[in-house]
Amino acid sequence: MAVLIAQYVDLLFKKLQGVAKTANSTVKSASNESIASPAFIRGDIVWMESSQIPSTAQVVAGITQALTGNNSVECTADTTVPPIGGVRPTWLSNEAYWVPQEFGATWLPKVYVGPSGAANIEATGTQIFSAGISGAGEYYFDTQAGVLNFIGETIPSALSVGNVVYIAGYQYVGALGVQNNPGNVNLGNLLVSNTTISANIANASITLEPTGSGVVVIDTVTGLVIPTGNTVQRPSPAATGTLRFNTDTPGVEVYNGSQWGSMTANVTNQLFNGDGSTLVFALDRSSTSAATLIMFNGVVQVPTIAYTVTGNSVTFAEPPLPTDTVDIRFL
Repeated sequence: MAVLIAQYVDLLFKKLQGVAKTANSTVKSASNESIASPAFIRGDIVWMESSQIPSTAQVVAGITQALTGNNSVECTADTTVPPIGGVRPTWLSNEAYWVPQEFGATWLPKVYVGPSGAANIEATGTQIFSAGISGAGEYYFDTQAGVLNFIGETIPSALSVGNVVYIAGYQYVGALGVQNNPGNVNLGNLLVSNTTISANIANASITLEPTGSGVVVIDTVTGLVIPTGNTVQRPSPAATGTLRFNTDTPGVEVYNGSQWGSMTANVTNQLFNGDGSTLVFALDRSSTSAATLIMFNGVVQVPTIAYTVTGNSVTFAEPPLPTDTVDIRFL
């Protein structure tokens, strides 16, 4: 006994509802089926850039291309299907991924009939419609496979022997498959563009956060490029531990929570003479007693006893004389 069409319809309807058919519709409706059976979606053919397809049919560079006018596709008859009145009921565009009406009414591919090799079939051919005319010539065009089939096994009068079918529409040519992400992908508030990861909201930080005792590892034998800029370009406010290369210094510097300090082992100096009365002198840079070496006429002075350095000033226990050359070395 042949399976009734109603049983096929019940199976397909339940599949569309995401459940497996276990009993006929008279026993279990789709809402009563309990075994999940979601539609299978192949990751390798997912339209990764479909979000960039607008609601109105048009060419979007790298996403859609027009197969319209002179570029409309002339189909070939499927010779594996028996003819009806001398005309094959199935036609192959040999082009996959036609953009369907799901994205908007103007994306619906149009079907024309005319002689083989016709120029601009949209202007010279006869358009036929999926609903047919007077119950004849009803068709379904599979946009994914690019196959047109006259599903009622009736042929429209326009498709006489000698004419062929044409498809005019738009084709998706963007990236396919989750393993082939396109050049620009939004992941939350991150934008991945080729080999660059950036934030797509203003003044946002990008955080790499290992768990437990894990650390951030940069696995390379070449090098790591840190942020580079002058003193004016320092971030403000800066987080403790911020590391950058200062092109004014020049050298690597780090922010300790209150001020920027050089990480480069260098020594700078400052020279001046005393006046016999002044105890406090301004310094060229901020320092501490332990990081400052002071000599009078080449004689090393003892820090915290002969002098004390606080920030950008030094205070001496006794004022340097006019004949004293004060040589200050910042370590």
